[in-house]
Amino acid sequence: MKTITTVLILIVACACNTGQKAEVNFVAYTNYFVKNTVEVSDTGEYLHIKSMEEFKKVFGVAATMSEQNWLQESDFNDKVVIAILKNYGNNAYKLKITGINRVKNRLVVDYEYTLETEGLSHNSTGYTAVLLNKHGCQTVKFYENGKFAYDLILEN
Repeated sequence: MKTITTVLILIVACACNTGQKAEVNFVAYTNYFVKNTVEVSDTGEYLHIKSMEEFKKVFGVAATMSEQNWLQESDFNDKVVIAILKNYGNNAYKLKITGINRVKNRLVVDYEYTLETEGLSHNSTGYTAVLLNKHGCQTVKFYENGKFAYDLILEN
């Protein structure tokens, strides 16, 4: 059995066409999980998802007692999803976005990846993902615990 930790972040604004550094507001979602058919390397995966069809290949719906927030097909008309997937192994980690900024044509995503519990009886995969406007963003730089982790090119 695979236990999944899930968080989905909605970015409400990303102009990505100014030269100044600007903080990007976001809202967390928790109603998805990484499907067990998705392979995640030990270093993690950084994905650019451009359609609901692509999204459904990676994520399943996880209905909970909390408020239900779902992506809609129409969200992909002018937005894309950027996701970080991590293979937790038999440990429990916390994967949390701590800040998103835009600088010129780039988003800078800072996130924490910290160990919470070791030696669980099962393996798990966790993720965090952001839904953002397409307005001129060309790359996303990810920083894990303050260190550069990955440079993702946003393809059309």
